[in-house]
Amino acid sequence: MKRFGRAVICSLVCLCLTGCWDRREVNDIAIVSAMAVDKAGDKIRLAIQFPLAGQLGGPGGGGGGTSGGKSWYVDSAIGVTMKDASDRLQKSLSRQQYYAHRRVIILGEALARDGIAPHVDITLRSSQNRMTSLLVLAKGSAVDVLNADASLEQQPGEMIRELTINSMKNPRTIKHVMEGLLNDGVDVSTPYYISDKTDIGAKGEKKQRITLEGMAVFRDDKLVGLLKGEQAQGLLWAMNQVRRPSLSVAPPDSKRLITIQFTETSGQLKPEIKGDSIRMRVILRAIGHVFENQSSYNANLDNMAVLTGLVGEKLKGEVEDSIRTVQGYGSDPCGFGDAIFRKDPSLWKKIKSDWRQIYSNMEVEVETHINMEHSGVILEPATRGEGETIK
Repeated sequence: MKRFGRAVICSLVCLCLTGCWDRREVNDIAIVSAMAVDKAGDKIRLAIQFPLAGQLGGPGGGGGGTSGGKSWYVDSAIGVTMKDASDRLQKSLSRQQYYAHRRVIILGEALARDGIAPHVDITLRSSQNRMTSLLVLAKGSAVDVLNADASLEQQPGEMIRELTINSMKNPRTIKHVMEGLLNDGVDVSTPYYISDKTDIGAKGEKKQRITLEGMAVFRDDKLVGLLKGEQAQGLLWAMNQVRRPSLSVAPPDSKRLITIQFTETSGQLKPEIKGDSIRMRVILRAIGHVFENQSSYNANLDNMAVLTGLVGEKLKGEVEDSIRTVQGYGSDPCGFGDAIFRKDPSLWKKIKSDWRQIYSNMEVEVETHINMEHSGVILEPATRGEGETIK
């Protein structure tokens, strides 16, 4: 009887051990590492980047493959929706698309100007999709960026990911973008890329490359402007998202520049509400040091206060210019509205319907508090023009 009982228990246990019933063999799936979405007339073009396992980790490392070919493959299809395009693309693939490892989504400029919400929706509903995937914009065609060369990485998608992570304190993921689309008082902003030509190298050839050019700003879910250079950096300062920034100023009586590298930065928004008047204070704090001195200006302790003042004024001007630009777009990527809501929810409820107009005409004051730690390893400048003396 005991033996019979044991046999029954063993049989029941075996029934529970059904194995990997939902397994998916690696040889049966095509892992998606990055994708690009562009407008194609009244439809969309979905381009997907697949890593080629047989070409990864070849001799010499980097992007080299075992057969000397590319370590990635891009294919695309046109459809009415993203799902429709994906289904059409599947008909030309011998393996099933697998999105759980996708790390980057690139949206084309034309598509973004029409609105990104319908095309981002699928990334939230499908269980395969990760909310941590980075979402970026391409100036022009997204597929051109996805197809560009990535000399230092094995795939273009991985290069875009690394550039994005290094561009902001908190890179814009699908989660960040959807929060911006669903919440009042803040608009979406994300880095944007271009595909351009490299300078002529040793073999005299130019190649397509990926370049992070600036920040794209949205109003609701539509792209309204592209900021680059100092304007893009000024916007990141105001958003408290700038990472390892630098700034160059000309010292007194000189046209040559001194470059300051900032090691620590922070930004704070403080709304000031008096009756019907709303004013925003943008308070910036930073610690920096002299990284390069092309002038004859001596950045010693006696002169450091003057240099600090020049840096503060230059930074203030950059940030004010960036804020005026996005105010002109009617876009609020810094979250002024959210700052007002947090301070006075009842006031925000009253002004929410007219917020765009209020925001565009709002007075903004930028305050800078700069602490210059040191002038580098040496005090006196190494560069001196003919007839110049150290000041």
